[in-house]
Amino acid sequence: MQLTAKFDKPAGLYLLPRMAAGRMGRWWHKHNIDIFTRMIRHAILFNEVDPNRVYIMGISQGGYGSCHLAPFLADLFAGAGPMDGGMMTMTENLRNLAFRSDIGEFDKAYNRIELANKWHSKIDSHKVGDPRGTASTTANRQAGWRNRPAIRIREKSSGGASRRLDSTAMRRPLKASKIVVHLNAQMLDLDKEVTVRLNGKVAYKGMVERSRGTMMQNLVKRGDVNSAFPAEVIVGEK
Repeated sequence: MQLTAKFDKPAGLYLLPRMAAGRMGRWWHKHNIDIFTRMIRHAILFNEVDPNRVYIMGISQGGYGSCHLAPFLADLFAGAGPMDGGMMTMTENLRNLAFRSDIGEFDKAYNRIELANKWHSKIDSHKVGDPRGTASTTANRQAGWRNRPAIRIREKSSGGASRRLDSTAMRRPLKASKIVVHLNAQMLDLDKEVTVRLNGKVAYKGMVERSRGTMMQNLVKRGDVNSAFPAEVIVGEK
């Protein structure tokens, strides 16, 4: 950052957190997710940061962290750019998030390139059932970057030890849960009947009530005017 400042004063606010030692310092643990959420909220409230222009990127361990945090907090970021990290991500959550990953073609450390190709294929598979959503391009040595999930394979990088990393634990289905569906008046007509389907079945059907209280609660929880939704529907276990 000091070197960059000599050539051009960067606009905006830059935060460069350092991972704490030990496994519990890994970025994807809940306490770190809470810290990032709070940090972004404070930046919006007290540093005049545009909530629609918040980005995350990282290299190596920062690449792993941004791979996890981007989909977990997809509604907080406008884009993510992990480099030389694992592609252990919930790809379904990347539908509307600009996402780019750079992995060396010969980077076999911790199965990075294998995982990257695996998750890139997973991203591609979403397009089958959602042709207007996820977009992804790739090539052996270079590829374009679109405004939705994409991956680019770089030609060279260093090798290293290999260790398989699995995301099975993150994909265990919930037996029961309460789901709050926030309704955006800019995306649907709240003067008409609303239908919410859960696991293929109608979980709610009817009119919804706009509420200043709901908007205020959202602002208190999120600190983001974009999340001040006027109505909500609760489905699942109550």
